[in-house]
Amino acid sequence: MHTNIDSEAKITIFVEEVSDNSLIEAIESAPNGSEIILPGGTYYLTKPVAIHGKKNLKLRSREGERASLVGGVPLKGWTPYKEGIYKITVPHTFNELYENGKRSTCARWPKTGYLRSKGNVPDNFKASFLYDREDIPPLSSVQSLKTHLWPSGPMGEFNWHSVDMPIRIDQEERRVTLSQDTWYALGVGTRYYIYNSLELLTEPGEFFLDRERMELYYKPYVLPIEEQMIIMPTVRDIFHVQDSESITIEEMDLSCTDMLDLIYEEREDQDHAAVFIQRSRNIMISNMRIYNTGLNGVTMYHHTENVTVQGCHIHHIGHTGVRGMGKKHSRHTINKGHTVVNNHIHDLGIRVGQCAGVQLMYAGESVIMHNRIHDSVRYAISLLGTARHIDQTDPYFGGKKVQQHLLYEFNHTRDNYVAFNETFRCCTDSQDTGAIQAFCSGPNDVFYNNMVHDQDVPFSFANGIYLDDNCHKYRVEKNLVYRLNHNGEGKLSCAIVAKGTENVIRNNRVVDCHIVEDGGVISTFSMGPKENFDITIEENVFANNTGGILTSADWQYNRLERCDNNLYFNATGEGYHVIGYEGKKGELSLEKWKRAGYDWKSRIADPRFIDATNDDYRLRYDSDAFLLGQDEINMKDIGVMESYRMEEPGRVVALFPWSGNERSYLNLKSGEQGKLVCFGRTDNGMLIELTEAKLLAEGPEVLVNQSGLVTGVRTGACRIRITYEGLTTYHDVLVDDRLKEVCMINLPATMAVGESLQLNVIGRTHLGQSIKPLHVSFRSKHNLVSENMYKVIRQGEDIVSAIAVFEDQTLVQEFTVLIESDVLKGVELKLPKLASIGEVVPVKAEGVMYSGSHLHLSEFQVKVEDALVDGQSITFRSPSEQKITVIADGFTDSSVIRAVPQTNLPEGWMLSNYGDAQGAIHFADGQWTLYSNGCNIWFDKDDFTFLHKEIADSADVEVSMKIQHIEEIHSDSQCGILLRAHHGVDSRCVNLRVTPEGRIMLAARLEDGAAVRPIAGALSEWKQGGSQNGSVISEVTEQLKAFPVYLVLTYRNGTATAYLEDERGSQKIGAVEIELPPTILVGAALFSIDPNRCTSSSFTFEVKR
Repeated sequence: MHTNIDSEAKITIFVEEVSDNSLIEAIESAPNGSEIILPGGTYYLTKPVAIHGKKNLKLRSREGERASLVGGVPLKGWTPYKEGIYKITVPHTFNELYENGKRSTCARWPKTGYLRSKGNVPDNFKASFLYDREDIPPLSSVQSLKTHLWPSGPMGEFNWHSVDMPIRIDQEERRVTLSQDTWYALGVGTRYYIYNSLELLTEPGEFFLDRERMELYYKPYVLPIEEQMIIMPTVRDIFHVQDSESITIEEMDLSCTDMLDLIYEEREDQDHAAVFIQRSRNIMISNMRIYNTGLNGVTMYHHTENVTVQGCHIHHIGHTGVRGMGKKHSRHTINKGHTVVNNHIHDLGIRVGQCAGVQLMYAGESVIMHNRIHDSVRYAISLLGTARHIDQTDPYFGGKKVQQHLLYEFNHTRDNYVAFNETFRCCTDSQDTGAIQAFCSGPNDVFYNNMVHDQDVPFSFANGIYLDDNCHKYRVEKNLVYRLNHNGEGKLSCAIVAKGTENVIRNNRVVDCHIVEDGGVISTFSMGPKENFDITIEENVFANNTGGILTSADWQYNRLERCDNNLYFNATGEGYHVIGYEGKKGELSLEKWKRAGYDWKSRIADPRFIDATNDDYRLRYDSDAFLLGQDEINMKDIGVMESYRMEEPGRVVALFPWSGNERSYLNLKSGEQGKLVCFGRTDNGMLIELTEAKLLAEGPEVLVNQSGLVTGVRTGACRIRITYEGLTTYHDVLVDDRLKEVCMINLPATMAVGESLQLNVIGRTHLGQSIKPLHVSFRSKHNLVSENMYKVIRQGEDIVSAIAVFEDQTLVQEFTVLIESDVLKGVELKLPKLASIGEVVPVKAEGVMYSGSHLHLSEFQVKVEDALVDGQSITFRSPSEQKITVIADGFTDSSVIRAVPQTNLPEGWMLSNYGDAQGAIHFADGQWTLYSNGCNIWFDKDDFTFLHKEIADSADVEVSMKIQHIEEIHSDSQCGILLRAHHGVDSRCVNLRVTPEGRIMLAARLEDGAAVRPIAGALSEWKQGGSQNGSVISEVTEQLKAFPVYLVLTYRNGTATAYLEDERGSQKIGAVEIELPPTILVGAALFSIDPNRCTSSSFTFEVKR
C-alpha cells in the first residue's frame, strides 16, 4: 500500500496486495477525504469491511480492472463420502454454499416446489400440522431438519411471509412441529418443504452441514470437485457502513454472503446486506455488481439519509435488492432522501419470500426511477408504512389514541417518487400481492410512468399495481399495465387496486389483462376500519381486458370523488359494466353507471394503438383518448437509461422512435424540419440509439434521410416506417394540418328543464387528428352558459354555439337541442329472479325520467335466447338460466331469470325468503334442490332462502345434511345447516355451511341485531385465531373437501357443536355457546352472493330429536 498526495492535497491510497487484510488496513488507516483504489482480483473476506466514523471517503477499483469482494473463503481438501458426495471439516456454521458463482441448495424434500399440509393440530395450530404418509419419505434421523414454509392461515390461502426454522417430525403421527409459533395458523394447504438432512442429499448442488461434527457434505454440480471454486460464507455483510458521511463505493463486485439460521416474519436482523448502512448519510453505491447474497443487496437502516444506488446490477438475492428500513414508531422520518436509479435488479426472494426489488419501509422522500426489476417471488417495488387507523394507539404517546388530524404525520413512507421502472415476472411464488405495491403509506407518494407486464398469478390471487390498506393521497399516473395472467393458474383480481383515501388513478393504460369474471380493471374496497373514500379515476384507457371496468366489495356513497373521461374498449363488445355499486353484487351496465353520476364523458372506442400486437401501446394521432385528456405515456424511457453499462447490450427486441416528445406523431408545416431518432431496447433491457435503423417515408408529404431529418413537403399525413434487424415500427408526420370541425361530445338531442351540463367539445382536423382547441367559449340562444356550464331554464328549441380558436383559426359551430319538461334517461326491467317451467311471466319495463320519476312503458322490445316470447310475456320450456333484455328508445336493460321445476313441499316444511332474496325448492326421490339469489348470512341483517321446519323443545337437537353439490355462481355461494331463533332478518342463529370449493365455516349471531361472526373453519381466524372471544371457542379443522360433504350440527345445553363426517369418522369443526328459545327454526339455508343470479344446491336432510 502506498499513498499519494497531489498538489491540491487530495489523498489517494493505492492498495497493492489483493487480500482482505490489505483492504481493511487501508480503510482503517485512511484519513478523511481519501480515495482508496483497489487492484483487480478476488478478495476473500473473513470478516466484514467496516467503514465506521469516516467522512469523504471513496473506494473504487483501479481503472480498467475490477475488484471482486467475496463474503467467504474457498474450501479445499475434500474427501469422497459415497454416491458422488464429498465431505470436508469446516471451522464454523453457515447456511449458504456457492459453487462457481452459483448458489447451492441445502438438501431438501421435495427437490422442487412444495408439499401442502393435510391437517391441523387444534391445540397447536400455529406451529404444527399433519402430512400424508407419501409426502415425506421415512427418515432414520430427524434431529437436524428445518422447513421453509408459508404460514397460510385457516384456509390455507395466505402466502404473505415465509419462515425458515427448525422442526420436529413425528413419523408415526405424521405431524410436523415448528420450533416456535408463526403469525398465522397453519391451515390445510400450507406450502412447505423440509431440508437439512444428510438422508435427503441426492442431487448435484445439494449440501448438508453436520453442526455437531462440523462436517460439510456436498454433491458438486461439476466434477472433479478439486477444480471447482466452492465458497463457504463467512459474513452476512460485506461492507458495514456506520456513523459515516459522504462515502462512495463504486465499480466492484460483491457476492456470496450468508443467510440467518432463523427467518421469522419481519425480524430486524433480516436486514443484513452486501452493503449495510446505518446512522450515515450521503452514501453513493455506483456501478456495482451485487449477487448471490444470503439476505439483501443494499440496506439503508434506521437513521440513514441520502443514499444513492445507481447503475448497479443486483441479482440472485436471498431477500430484497435495495431496502430502506426506518423505525415504525419514530416521531420524525429518520430514513429518507434515497435515490435508487438506473439499476437492473432480478431473481429476488430466493431465501426469504417477503421480498422486493426495491422496498421502502417507514422510509420517505426518496426516488426510485429507471430500474428494470423482474423475477421476484413477491414485489418489484414496495412501499410499506405503519398500519394505523383511527382507533389505533401509538407507543410514542404512551398508549394514547393518535388524533385523526395527526395520523399521517406518523406515517413515514411518504413523499416518494416511483417512476419509469419496468417490472415483469413478479409475484411468482406468493399471493395477495402486486408488482408495484403500497401498504399503509402516504401521503404524496407517486407511481408515475411505470410499466408492469407479463406477470402471471401462480395460485390464489394477485394484482398489477396494488394500493393496499390505508394508502393516502397517492397519485398513480401514466402507468402502462399489460398482458397480466395469460398463463397463471391463480386469479388476477384486478389490474389496479385502489384502497385507501384520496388516491388519484389518472392517465393510465391497462391492456390485455385476463381479469376474473367477477373482477374489474380497478378494484376498491375497505378492510374493517381501514377507510376507502374519495378515489379519483379519470382519463384512463382500458382496452381488451376480461372482467369489468370497476368492482367494489363494499360500496359506500363517498367511495369515488370522480370517475370520468375514461376510454373503454373491448373487441368482444363485453366487459362494459361495474360490479358492487351500492352493495349489489351483480353487474351494473355502463349506461346505468352513467345515470348514477359517473363516466358521463367517458367513451367506448378503439384507442388505436400503433401496434398492440408487438407491444407498441403508443396512441395514434387520431385516437379518441386524446379527446378525453389522456396524455401519451413515455415508453422509450421506461427501464434503465442509456448510461447503464453493467452488461453486454444483447439483441434489440423493441424499437422506439423519438421526435422530441413521447407522442407517436410529429406536426410540421411545409418547409419545416424535425428530427426523428430511433432507440432500441435489448433483451437485457438496455437502451441504445440505433444509428443504423432504416427510415422510409411511405408517402410524398415528407422527406426523410437516414440521419432522421424530416422535412414537411406538402399537406397530408405520412407514415415513416423504421426497420432494424427484422423489427419494424412507425411514426406519423402531419403536414399543414388545420382545424376542420368542432364536435360537441356530450350534448344530447333532448334535455329537461332544470338540467345542467358541463359542455365538452373536441376538435377534428382535416387530417383526422383529434385535438382539444387551445381556447373555446360557448353561448346559448335561450338558456344560460357560464364557464362552459350549460343550464336549461326554458322549454323549446335552443341553439348552443361553440367558438373554438386553434392557432390562427377561429371556428364557430352551432348545435340544436330540444328542451322539454321531462325526458327519458333510461329503462329498468322488472322481472322476478325465479320462474316455474311452463309459467307465463309478464315482462314489465319502466322508463327512468330526468326528474327521477318512473314511467310505465307500453312499447318496448323483448329479447331472450331460449324461451317462448309472446308480445311482452315469456314462457320457459325447460330448466335453464336465461338473460332477458328490453329495448326502448335506444335504452336497454337486462336481467337473468332462472326457470325451475314446480314442486309441493312435504308436510311440516316451509320455504322462507329473507331480505330481498327470491328462492324456490324442488323435492324428488328423497332429495331436495334449493334455489336462491340471496346475498349472505353476515353482518347484522340477512338475505337468503331458508327451507325449514319448527322444532319445539330445542334443548337437544341433531341435524345432519349430505350436500351433493353447490352451483358456483360465486366462489362464496354457500349452503348449509341453520338453527334460527325466529324469522327476523337479524335473528340469533348458528350456521354450518360450505362453499362450492368445499370450504367449511361455522358462523353465529350471538345476539339479535348483532353481526354474524366466524367461529371456526374458513375465515375463522385472521391473525390471533384460536383465542377465546367471549363465548366463542375457535377450533380449526380441515376446510377443503370434495363433494358430497356430510355436515352435522347439534344443539345441547346451550352449545352448538359442528362436525364433519368423512372417511376418518366424525371430525369436530368447532363449537359456540348461544342462547336459543324453546321453539326454533331448523333447516337448510342457501345464498348466492350475487343478487342477480340464483345458485342451487342439492342435498338430503335429517333432523333427530
